[in-house]
Formats: sequence, C-alpha cells, structure tokens
Amino acid sequence: MKLLATVLGLASVASAHTLFTTLFINGKNQGDGTCVRMPHDGATANGPIEPVTSEDMACGRDGDKPVAFSCPAPRAATLTFEFRMYSTGEKPGAIADGHLGPCAVYVKKIEDMSNDKPAGSGWFKIWEDGLDAKTGKWCVDRLIDKNGLLSVDLPAGLPAGYYLVRPEILALHSAPIGDPQFYTGCAQVFVQEGSQEDLKIPSENQVSIPGYVNPTTPGLTFNIYNKPLPPYPMPGPKVYIPTSNAPATKLKQKQGAVPSDCLVKNANWCGRPLTAYAGQESCWAAVQGCYNESQTCWDSAPPSGSANCKVWQDYCKQMETGCTLRNFEGPPKFEGQEKLANVPGEIPTPWNNVFRGVDGGAGGETSSLTATATATRAAGTNHHAHGHQLAADAHVVQGSVGSDDDFGRSPDAGRQWRRRPSPPGGVQGRPVRRGHGPDVQADLVWGLLLEQGDVWAVDEALPLRVPGGVWGVPEVEGVEEDEDAIVLCGGLPVKLVGERRPASVRDGWKFKNRVENYRTR
Repeated sequence: MKLLATVLGLASVASAHTLFTTLFINGKNQGDGTCVRMPHDGATANGPIEPVTSEDMACGRDGDKPVAFSCPAPRAATLTFEFRMYSTGEKPGAIADGHLGPCAVYVKKIEDMSNDKPAGSGWFKIWEDGLDAKTGKWCVDRLIDKNGLLSVDLPAGLPAGYYLVRPEILALHSAPIGDPQFYTGCAQVFVQEGSQEDLKIPSENQVSIPGYVNPTTPGLTFNIYNKPLPPYPMPGPKVYIPTSNAPATKLKQKQGAVPSDCLVKNANWCGRPLTAYAGQESCWAAVQGCYNESQTCWDSAPPSGSANCKVWQDYCKQMETGCTLRNFEGPPKFEGQEKLANVPGEIPTPWNNVFRGVDGGAGGETSSLTATATATRAAGTNHHAHGHQLAADAHVVQGSVGSDDDFGRSPDAGRQWRRRPSPPGGVQGRPVRRGHGPDVQADLVWGLLLEQGDVWAVDEALPLRVPGGVWGVPEVEGVEEDEDAIVLCGGLPVKLVGERRPASVRDGWKFKNRVENYRTR
C-alpha cells in the first residue's frame, strides 16, 4: 500500500515543472528574460535537466550560450529570481506542490561573458535551504508560499566584475525511482562596486558543475515519502561568503549593458531609435528595416515571452501606414509601452538570512546545523567563522554584525521571558556533526538562561569556553576590540551585543548583559 501511494504521488506531479525566467535587483524588475540564460525550446523549457552529470547542469539547457545583456547590480544587492510553472506567466503557479526538495544559489566569477564557459570549476554556494525538521516544510514549500520568488543577498565582499548567478531547485518527488530533478538557469550580473582583489575561494568550498553531484549523492536519493523523515543531507559544498577589508571601487561596465536609448526591450533584444528619413524610397526602406528588427526580436525571444516584439511590430505598422498615406517624413514618435508579465506577489526579503554583517576579513563559511539556518553574510574576522551547536539546538556564528537597522525586530521581543538559573557548571553543548567542521564543544558556564518555548536566549554575562579557540579566533590573548555575535536558537537569531576583553581561552568571551532578539522570517 505504501508503494502504491508513492507511485500515485509521483504520477500526480509528473508534468508540473518550473523555469527561472525573471531577475529582480533590489526589487526592480529587469524585464522578462533580460540577463537570464534559459532554454531556447519553449515546449520543453521548464523540464528538468538530464542527466545530472551533463554540462547543462551549469546553467540549464542552452546555458552555454551567453545573452546580450548583463544586468548591473550595486554592491551587496538583493537578487530575486522568479520561477514559473508557465514560462510566459500567462497562468499562475511556480512549481507543483509535490515537487518537494531543497534550493541553493551558486555564483561563478566570469572574466569574459561572451566566451567563458559556465561548465567547469569556480562555482561556490552563497545560500541554501533544505528541510525544516520541525515543520516538515521544504524550500519548495517556502518558494510556493512566496509565489515563486526567491531572494538572496549578494556577498558584500565580491570583487567588482561579471558573475553568473545560478539559482537551483532540486525536486525529490521521483527520487525513489532514481529520477532526482534539477531546475536551474543563470543570471548574468555585473557587480558595479567592490574590491579590486582577486576572488579567492577555499578549495573545499569551490566545486565544478557538473561534478558536484552524481546519481548516488545522498541528497539526490533521499525518499521524501518516508515517515518520519531523517535529517536531509544538503548536496554540494558548504555555503561560503567572501568578505574583504580592501576599499571598494566602482568599475565601469564595458560589456553587456542595456543601451540607454532603448525604446522598448524584449528580454535581451533592444529596439533603438531609427534614422530620420524623407522621401518615398527612404520611407519604404525604413519600414523594411523596422520589420527586419521586429523579426530579430521574434527570433530571439526566449520562453518567457515576446510581448514587446508585438509592441515594436505595431510601431512598424504605424510607419507603413504613414508611407501608404504619402507621409514620407519620419520616423514617427515612438509611443509604445514596454510590457511585463504581472509580478505574482510581493518581492520577498531573503529567508534564511541569519544576519547582515559588516565587511572585513577573508571570508566565512556556514553549515546548517539547524535544519534551515544559513548565514548570508560572513563574520567580520580574519578567520573562517564556523557554526557550533549549543544547548540543544542553538548555533553560534561569531563576529561583528551590522547596526540594529540591519535586523528585523521580532514580535516576540516584548514578551515576558521565563527565567531559570543555569545548572551548576553550565550547560554542555553538543559537538558539531562530523564532516561539518571541527568537533568543538562549548560550555555555557556562567549567568542565567531564559526560556520561551523552544527558543533560548542569554541574560547576564556569558563567557563561552572553546578548546582550541573561540569561534574563528585561534588566539584570544590580547584581543581587545568589541565584537558582537548571533546565536541561533531554534532557528531564531539572537543578537548578543558583546565586549571582548583580553582573556585566556579558559576565561573565554564575555558579553554585556544586553540581548536583542531577531527572527529570520
């Protein structure tokens, strides 16, 4: 009976696929298909990539072919990717409810967008979301709740230049029969401001696509129909967030900029002003040239649609009518309006956004110790910031954080907390899972713990003792600068406003008694 239910589940969702069609930068719609590499065949564009070892895994089918435009993005911009079940957006829907699975966002720096191949090495992951063990919800569930809109912050430490940004959905509904389904595409993005340093990604965080997964990768063989579900093993490398202490400089985009005089744009085609003409022969020549441009627009239109090719064609018809009526001077004023598919909902803020940090340091990596918690900013240190598990399900990311304005205050912040004293000697932390960083234990050895449901926070002063170093700082002696930290408690980030003092590893890291509570979503 269980097998029958599984097979029926697979059949019911077999054809409802998805396609990344539209890029938003800081909430602004760049246009359907603009700066996005997607399959050329509209009939199969929203289908999964097969096999998982093919070069199509990098940027999707036809993803090896660059598009004309690369969209400019400010430093640390928020990118939003729209996924559609129906590629033109003529019907609502992002992906079938049953296509459950994780999501991730990868980035690759490109020197020459026209010639560099997406397939191969150089990819690293800046964001991920898998299974929330407490709610049983997957990233795909959250994507559907957000109407197919997935947002992520670009790391502030990225050097200025050209990047391929690759959102990825892995649907596991057919994994029990050996058919994990990847849906991906690539946005061509030009980061306008950043350091002039080379981008250096640690070897353990850098992968080749294809090559980072294979048919037997545990995250691809996971059976979503098992009850209860075991912890989900996220495919690919750990998230890595580059940071830099170098001063940021602005870089001029020399390749792929949308012309400033575009009258109308369809995906990666631009209709530009026509040359003035006078006389019968030049009038009809201009009409022919206009229709030629119209055909170029139609021929280049991606699966996301060709609505603005029709806008340009109507302009050509207006010119043709003028020539027919012996009005041989032109061209007429362009009065068409660029059309965009309706945005399916409010542009979401990034979920799993643990904290927005300050710039600085060589970078940071995170791993999801709680089911869905992933940092999207690195700690401002000169060493890697690792997550460590505390007191059941609390996980700490060490380092400086941004101002209070960078956080969304929790509606729970004003509630009464139930106080209870710490047990003698503190609460013993659990070791980090093997394979996900050093097996470090942390003790809460002083102060009071406050409890509200399954969410832990800290009051009074709190030293943390970690054998071998304190969260990314191999030597504590002589460190005097103030630093803050984020503690994840049951998936809820808690900001500890801290004061570091010269201390030994034994004495650890002391905090002031102020605790501020924040939530990810």
